[in-house]
Amino acid sequence: MRSAETFGETTSFSYDALGRRIAKRSSHATTLFGWDGDTLAFESTQSTEGRQELQAWRGDSVHYIHEPGSFVPLVQIRQAQAVALSQTTDVKALIAANHSCNCGQRSQRDHHCLPGSRSMTTKIFPRYIHKMYYYLLAMSDDELDEFHINEEPCRAKLFDAMKVDFDSFGPVSKQRILEALEYIWASGQIEKLWGWVVPQAVDLDEVEDKPAYLCALYKKLSGHEPPHRDFGPDVELVKSAGPHGVDMRE
Repeated sequence: MRSAETFGETTSFSYDALGRRIAKRSSHATTLFGWDGDTLAFESTQSTEGRQELQAWRGDSVHYIHEPGSFVPLVQIRQAQAVALSQTTDVKALIAANHSCNCGQRSQRDHHCLPGSRSMTTKIFPRYIHKMYYYLLAMSDDELDEFHINEEPCRAKLFDAMKVDFDSFGPVSKQRILEALEYIWASGQIEKLWGWVVPQAVDLDEVEDKPAYLCALYKKLSGHEPPHRDFGPDVELVKSAGPHGVDMRE
């Protein structure tokens, strides 16, 4: 959504290359949003009057600290005043851990730092891969009986349908799908992670050459072979959908 009109007043919205909202503007105020991966890190609002008067600040600023690896907010900091959102949260310790985490410059891959640690963890979202299998999930039992995933014509139709779904997704979802495929392909644990590649709820033949399947699917989606990438020792597989589910429009 780029703009909305309420009671005759128009509010406009701006987004970054990953589809995350970074600004909201109306005739009364401007709100800027900052992100840490896919979680909201802060929002700051300044009134139009304050900006026109060149004041240092007239508005509100809220910083959020989330439970590591989740969307659960633990602390809000409003203009240097911390408000705990969980009764079990040690506010001072959590803020100290959050500020001591020195991740350096972030890439577009999802990263987060664990409290009390300076190491960077790469988050991989394999759940997103299944969102491309509507073609299979919509088949009747008779159609599935005629579908043989190891035969080139059947696999070509499947990959064509998956590419259509992939192209309809937002930039964050596309990135997460490709990174999940990259990670599984390079992990050396393809058999262990295969349930994330092909939905186990669908009764299919066993894929005979799983590395080749992954490579071909990645190439179909991206237009090139998967890169040989070292993901390092600190990788977190995010298996849950989070409190807001999986939004493939992101």
